[in-house]
Amino acid sequence: MSKPKTFAKYAAVFLSAVVITSLLWNLNQMLLFRNVSYAEAYDYIIYMEEKNGENFLKVKNGTTGLVETAAVGNFSQILNSILKKNGLRIFIKSGEYNVSDNIILYNLKNVKIVGSNSNSTRLNLNGHAIIIKGESWENSANNHIEGLEIYNGSIIIENSFKTVIKNCFFTDSERGIILSNTNGWTECSLIEECYFINVYQGIVFKAPKDDGTKSYANTEIRRVYFELRREGAAAIHVEQGADYNEGLLQDVRIWMGKPAENNQTGILLEGSMLNTVLQNVVFESFANNPRNIYGIRVGNYSDPPIIGQGVVFVGNLTGRIYNPYGKWLYSSGGAFKEENVEIPLGTNNEFG
Repeated sequence: MSKPKTFAKYAAVFLSAVVITSLLWNLNQMLLFRNVSYAEAYDYIIYMEEKNGENFLKVKNGTTGLVETAAVGNFSQILNSILKKNGLRIFIKSGEYNVSDNIILYNLKNVKIVGSNSNSTRLNLNGHAIIIKGESWENSANNHIEGLEIYNGSIIIENSFKTVIKNCFFTDSERGIILSNTNGWTECSLIEECYFINVYQGIVFKAPKDDGTKSYANTEIRRVYFELRREGAAAIHVEQGADYNEGLLQDVRIWMGKPAENNQTGILLEGSMLNTVLQNVVFESFANNPRNIYGIRVGNYSDPPIIGQGVVFVGNLTGRIYNPYGKWLYSSGGAFKEENVEIPLGTNNEFG
């Protein structure tokens, strides 16, 4: 056989191998990333697979396509074993995952955990929390959680910078999102497109502890919705000693007064919201006989926010802004609008 024919033969074999390998790789990627967004690559994909009547948790490497972990049960242990380095991208497919311990992102940066959808990827936290924590804010930054339903549990953001919580549902929990300072500050957080259903306190700005400062400055809460169902519930609670300053509340709606008609508050302000702007915020009550249902409660040691454009009080509230200590209330020039409510004359600094 001549050399040209031999070369052509080997070239044909080589090209055939390349084509077959490429087809197999594309098939593997299609199976690996089905139902996964192609907008970015993921380091790990977590999903459940039923076998012999049991649900196996599997962790697949997003680069190699190999299943690195397959186990029954312990979702929190599996996730904690992965969360060891900066820059991880983790995708959690649709399913209901039971959590038996806290999930901790400690001293991590640029980690992104994404679920298929907040309607289909549920984490049953059983009273536990996803904790994003830094030794200080310099050690915990730019972390991102998206597309999950957080059931009976919380997300805690502690000593962290530029954390993003997006498109998450929080249901049947004592507290939804907790911002906390124990060493330094937690600033520039973004909470966006989230829905809190039957959560006793939706978003809480905690008083500082240990070496923490008061500051939760420049936190933005946008396109977030709260459905208060319990007696004593509050959508947003700024504790005494906490400073939620220079922030933004925009396109937020708070539903109150159903089924509980007693003691509910949209914004429970015991700390500071100095220079934080409320814009297009709606407080709506469905109570027939409201008792102590207020849009905003202003505490004795508080600094009220700036009431901007589009702040609306709808339905039957005991009062729009409960201000028993006579704090100065600030407006950017926007008009208040009240619909379908008889407004009694304000007395003792209680308006509406």
